Amino acid sequence: MEAERRRRERAPIVRSRWTWPAKEAGLSPREGEMSGLIEQGLSNEEVAERCYFSPNSVKTYVSSACQEMDVSTRAQAVSWGIGNGIKLDR
Repeated sequence: MEAERRRRERAPIVRSRWTWPAKEAGLSPREGEMSGLIEQGLSNEEVAERCYFSPNSVKTYVSSACQEMDVSTRAQAVSWGIGNGIKLDR
């Protein structure tokens, strides 16, 4: 018991798989991922290639994320993402 507690104290902090940037704003993990990728300046086609989705699926995710963020342009979505801690290190 004590050894397990000590091991956990030394272990690196890992975010729960249910925690992601902008969760509180209502974005799904996938919408957050799409937001992070468009924040990097990628087009829908480039995001689709990276994530193995169709460009139409990416467009749907981005559109849904924009609705959740209450923005109407990609530039506004990028600004919102930066302000809410969405950043992918890919």
